[in-house]
Amino acid sequence: MSKSEPLNNIEKLIEELNKEKVLTKKDLITELSQIKEKISKIEETAEAKYSDIFNSVIDGIFYFDSNGTIQVVNSAFRDLTGLSNGELEGNNLFSIISKYTEFTEAEKLNQFFRKVLTENINEEIQFTFNGKVLKAKVSKSQSSENFTAIVFDITEKLADKIKLQESEAYNKILFEDSKIPLVVIDASTNKFVDLNDSALHIYGYSNKTEVLGKTPADVSTPTQYNGEISRLAAEKQIEKALKFGEIVFEWRHQNPDGKIWDAEVNLMKFTFRGKEYLQFSLLDITQRKIAHDLLITSEENYRQLVELAPDAIVVHSNGKFVYVNNSAVKIIGANSKEDLIGKSVLSIVHPDSVHLARERIMKIMQTGEAVELVEEKLIKFDGTNIFTEIVAAPLIYNGQHSIITIVRDITEHKNAINKLQSSEKKYRELSNLMRLMTDNMPDMLWAKDLNKNYIFVNKAVCENLLNATDVEEPIGKNDLFFARRERESHPENPNWHTFGELCQNTDDETLIAKKALQFDEFGNVKGEFLFLDVHKSPLIDENGNIIGVVGSARDITEKQRIYEKLTENEKLFRSISNLTSDYLFYTKVDENKKPHLFWVSENFSKISGYTIEEFIQIGGWQKTILPEDLPIDQKAFNDLLGNKSVEVELRLIHKNGNIIWVKSYGSPIWDEKNSRLEGIVGAVQDITEKKHFLNQIIEAKEKAEVSEKIKTEFLSQMSHEIRSPLNVVLSYISILQEIFGENADEDVQKAFASIDSASRRIIRTIDLILNMTDLQLGTYEPTFTKFDYVKILKAILGEYQQSAKVKKLDLILEINGKETEIYSDDYAFLHIITNLVDNAVKYTKEGSVKIISTKLEDKLKIEVVDTGIGMTEEFLPRLFTAFTQEQQGYHRHYEGNGLGMALIKKYCDLIQAEIKVESKKGKGTKFTIIF
Repeated sequence: MSKSEPLNNIEKLIEELNKEKVLTKKDLITELSQIKEKISKIEETAEAKYSDIFNSVIDGIFYFDSNGTIQVVNSAFRDLTGLSNGELEGNNLFSIISKYTEFTEAEKLNQFFRKVLTENINEEIQFTFNGKVLKAKVSKSQSSENFTAIVFDITEKLADKIKLQESEAYNKILFEDSKIPLVVIDASTNKFVDLNDSALHIYGYSNKTEVLGKTPADVSTPTQYNGEISRLAAEKQIEKALKFGEIVFEWRHQNPDGKIWDAEVNLMKFTFRGKEYLQFSLLDITQRKIAHDLLITSEENYRQLVELAPDAIVVHSNGKFVYVNNSAVKIIGANSKEDLIGKSVLSIVHPDSVHLARERIMKIMQTGEAVELVEEKLIKFDGTNIFTEIVAAPLIYNGQHSIITIVRDITEHKNAINKLQSSEKKYRELSNLMRLMTDNMPDMLWAKDLNKNYIFVNKAVCENLLNATDVEEPIGKNDLFFARRERESHPENPNWHTFGELCQNTDDETLIAKKALQFDEFGNVKGEFLFLDVHKSPLIDENGNIIGVVGSARDITEKQRIYEKLTENEKLFRSISNLTSDYLFYTKVDENKKPHLFWVSENFSKISGYTIEEFIQIGGWQKTILPEDLPIDQKAFNDLLGNKSVEVELRLIHKNGNIIWVKSYGSPIWDEKNSRLEGIVGAVQDITEKKHFLNQIIEAKEKAEVSEKIKTEFLSQMSHEIRSPLNVVLSYISILQEIFGENADEDVQKAFASIDSASRRIIRTIDLILNMTDLQLGTYEPTFTKFDYVKILKAILGEYQQSAKVKKLDLILEINGKETEIYSDDYAFLHIITNLVDNAVKYTKEGSVKIISTKLEDKLKIEVVDTGIGMTEEFLPRLFTAFTQEQQGYHRHYEGNGLGMALIKKYCDLIQAEIKVESKKGKGTKFTIIF
């Protein structure tokens, strides 16, 4: 309704009154003027009040007519829409919606307002405008055709509603649906007021009414772990939770059925509607408690086992020791564990093994997996080196990612093997001599290392036991290898070969006993029964260390058969028939354990020099034994008294006064009925020549070792004596060059260059000779690792840059491929390329020297190409022969000793690299190496 409507109504009223002539026209005009003035004031006051009220409403309000034209808007509506009065009042509602609203919302609003206008109904709608969620309520005026719209901003309300819904759902998941037992108690009464199904189940109740109203003490054992009454203990814990807000502790519960269980309780204070409550969660730790008790016992047992372990056991984290056992202290040579704890792991690793140790640690930390057995060299506290076998695995120690490492000292074993291998090489000629002797013996002889692999066999072993093709085939193999091969070759006959396992078992017994032992070993070989009289003894080096087992075996199959057959008739003749040594004997033993010689074979006089009568007259066997060896004989006799066969080596005094060595074999004849020794059958073998021969071998070995040591010391001393003065010369040349600087004339500069070149030539010659010596002797062992070959190539390039510059040569390095690492021996790689580049620069007068590297999948190709003097086709076959050059004699144009190419070839063979050469006289040379 507009403000002029009341005045128009009054004028109509006056006209009606005037028609009835109630007042005169003048009076009416005057009256009308007064009334209009009063009404005007009223309207002004009403309009101001209306405007204030209209604009003070916090909700947006606007009026629009039946055509959709907006009549009036309040300030709240303008704020909601962000539009001005000019953009709203007097403009069509549908135009504004289309202009300022997104398409989908505009369609929805236009449909809504069309329905309101056409159906003249009251309606409400929710929509989005300018990022706000708005709600509009529209109603039609009762007194006119206009419409009133009230608009509410429900953005925050809607967000709160969503949050409330999410919160309610979240709380439902946390509490009612949670698998974790949750309980709420009243902080003022300590009584249960709510709990979820998980808590109900763990307490052993079927419905909440059975639990609500109870206190923590009602669901607990009478007392807790420390003997405190549960009710008092619960009150203390609740008091702590109210004070600190949240606590965690362990608690012992008891269900209605008597079941006792342990739980970890997380008790937390919260306030709801002004009232304090406590909520706690339960974690059943019954099994964990049981496991913990077992773990304590297990940990103590484990600790004792670790501390008593003979191998070193260490734990390191972040590169430092955090735990070591007693054996680690002993093996490293420390005084106490404190000497190692906190110390860097790599500080005790020998420089030769540092890269292996780093790789092992990195592999474990990256993969989280254990590493297999590896060998590493360590340094003891006193500076000595030891060889070790190491296994390592990841470990969580004191909450940190760590590595546990078990270290076994194999220095003695390593040295023993090295010495044995060295001895074999140095004494090949002596071995050939011994080979001829042993291969002509009917008895089987062999030697094994500590891994039970053969390191020596004679021909009889191959033919009679192993069925090997020759005496070389068994080397490095064990009895089981040949046993399995024989069995597999005759699957139709399970009894074709039954030897093998027993041999290795008696090896173990010998190593444990650390002394010579005799064994009866029997089984089938080649389908036939074989009975062996076996004697084994530890193989000991010059330092007294056991490095293997030596053994001999005599085929006594036939003797055993005869012996077993004659047991039924006569023990005497059966025993005599079984012996085939140099001289045989049979001795009776009386009840007082006194021996009486009964019979000897004809060879007795030949070995001893005595007749039987003379022998008995001088007092018998013991009177011929050298006094120092009597204890050995006595021990053998004691073993016979215990029904054990014996084998001893003794020194006898020959009738002519000479000392002879004999090996005596004795077997007891046992009286089963009276359980006593009633006789001895045996054989005595003259081993004097064999002993002398072995002594000669030992003496020759010692001489060879002294010779080898002298040679090694000579080379080392010569290297030192030549290098030291040359290094002094090079140092002073460098000083003189700095002193003279650019003032030195050309002749002086050439002199400096010549001295420097000659000195380095001598040093290089020494290096070549020493390296060739290492390779010839087999003392250099390649170490394969991953390394950056590009860095090495660049270093070599830098080393020869000055030499190339002096000769005005282009020294070029060309790298093809992004991968810069290869797996090989970096020392051999360096010397191969260095020698090739050295030769290329040396033999090239003009032009260039190129180093070209190309990565070929898992291989690397290096080409060294020069434009030098080249080589003839006739010389190429002799290129890699030591001390060979195409130009020979003192008048050759180029320096060198002919070792470089031979050294290159040996390094290539050692690391299995392929080397090719293409050369043409006067055109240049190209070397190609595939690593």
